[in-house]
Amino acid sequence: MINAGPAHLEGFGGLEGVAKGKGEMFEALGIDGTAVINADDRFAAYWHGLARGAGRIVTFGMRERADFSAQDVQSAPPTGDSSANSSW
Repeated sequence: MINAGPAHLEGFGGLEGVAKGKGEMFEALGIDGTAVINADDRFAAYWHGLARGAGRIVTFGMRERADFSAQDVQSAPPTGDSSANSSW
């Protein structure tokens, strides 16, 4: 799950509706499922709670504490090539 953003608003009535809709995917995960959650998203804690039935929950991010994180992310215009340091 990348995020709940304004690009997804149509038909959801607001960001909370987007988060709830995306959260349905986490609720549906069973013991064999893995939830991958963006720890930097404002709805991360909400999704984490919905994913409690999943066999595994993995988080990623750049600002908040996460299982996988990236630091020093850089983009090289005009190609858009990027580099980052990561940790897990």
